[in-house]
Amino acid sequence: LGIYTTVSGGQFNTAKNWNAAVGGGYLNIANGLMATVGGGSSNSAIGDYATVAGGVANDAQTFATTVGGGNDNQATASAATVGGGQYNAATNYYAVVGGGISNAASGLYAAIGGGNNNVVSGQSSVVAGGSTITVTADYASVGGGSSNVITATYATIGGGQNNAGTETYATVGGGLYNTAGGSGAVVSGGWSNTANNDSSTVGGGNSNYNTGYASTISGGEQNSSLGDYSTVGGGNLNHTYGDYGLVAGGNGNTVYGYMNAIGGGTAGYITGSYSTIAGGRWNRIEADFGTIAGGGW
Repeated sequence: LGIYTTVSGGQFNTAKNWNAAVGGGYLNIANGLMATVGGGSSNSAIGDYATVAGGVANDAQTFATTVGGGNDNQATASAATVGGGQYNAATNYYAVVGGGISNAASGLYAAIGGGNNNVVSGQSSVVAGGSTITVTADYASVGGGSSNVITATYATIGGGQNNAGTETYATVGGGLYNTAGGSGAVVSGGWSNTANNDSSTVGGGNSNYNTGYASTISGGEQNSSLGDYSTVGGGNLNHTYGDYGLVAGGNGNTVYGYMNAIGGGTAGYITGSYSTIAGGRWNRIEADFGTIAGGGW
């Protein structure tokens, strides 16, 4: 219907604007200036320079949008792209969905590689793949996994399931039910671990809880670090409450006060400052500059 329009073949196809073209197929429409539909069925290239290569019921609705194929995919903002798959949508400028099922890239420059039911609404944020992943912050990324959530700028989740990055520059490497809730906080893996203060780290293990600034729990089970710049190396049920505290390992050791250390053992307890228990069982220091090499009762 337009000047220099082309319909190469097929049935019930329409090319309506200047230099618009339909290669073939059935019930396809090229409605924009220099818009193109390669083939397939019930596809629409509505915007100027829009392209639908093929597939079924795909829409390239605005300027320079592209849908490669698949079915029921939509590219609705200028220069948005859907490569294929089904029920995918790229709805902001330069947003991209590579493929998969029911993915939505609604942020400016947002990208989803594939997977299913993933949502990216942050600017320049990326979900490479996976399932039911949500990214609402800008410049954030999720590699994959399932049911992972990012709500903070520049946060990263590598993979795993039900992990969360909730503060700027937070990182969860993987695992299950882990949360990096401080700026620059890191949970490398494991399950049910929390790094909830700035620059805090949990290396792995399970049910470890770190709320100290720049503190570290390397691993183990049910360990906690509440003091700043403190460290729990591993073991289980070990706790540091004072700043610069250290529990290297063992079971049920607790450090209060300032710059105290327990090397290992069981049920060690320090409340003074600058004190050390090397190991043993049921050892206790309640004074400054105390030392117990080992033993116990």
